[in-house]
Amino acid sequence: FCDEGRADLILLPKHTCLVIHETIGHATELDRVMGWEADMAGTSFATIDKLGSLKYGASIFNVIADRTMKNGRSSVPVDDEGVQAGQWHLIKDGILSGYSTTRGTAHYVGERLSRGCAYADSWSNMPILRMSNVSIEPGKDGAPTLEELVSDTKNGYIVDGMGSFS
Repeated sequence: FCDEGRADLILLPKHTCLVIHETIGHATELDRVMGWEADMAGTSFATIDKLGSLKYGASIFNVIADRTMKNGRSSVPVDDEGVQAGQWHLIKDGILSGYSTTRGTAHYVGERLSRGCAYADSWSNMPILRMSNVSIEPGKDGAPTLEELVSDTKNGYIVDGMGSFS
């Protein structure tokens, strides 16, 4: 069990997929940020006023959204609005730096073009905003090893293993 209060977390690879999906992927869907998903799935703490300033993690933490990843579950050449798929940072150097957008939402964050995140589950439904493939970038050469991260952690926990935290 964890003590009450602030602590550092080191999440090992088996554990990160669902955590990143829930805490970064959904939190950076711009329709959720705008409050339009509140009735169905909730809102987001990663609000527009925090873009470029919200500290999401250590300065070595970078998260990519990628609609073009080979064999990704959300990979497409173009989205369901005809927008070419691409790749962008959601978190850069530990700071919130982007959102998943569609043609109807991109302008809310000052972007001229959609990030290509429109998805319809059939021909008979209007496309809605859905997250792309979301992943943590590997560390650069010289990035801390697990042993170095652990030895530098004064008050923290390592989390390993599979589980559902939705």
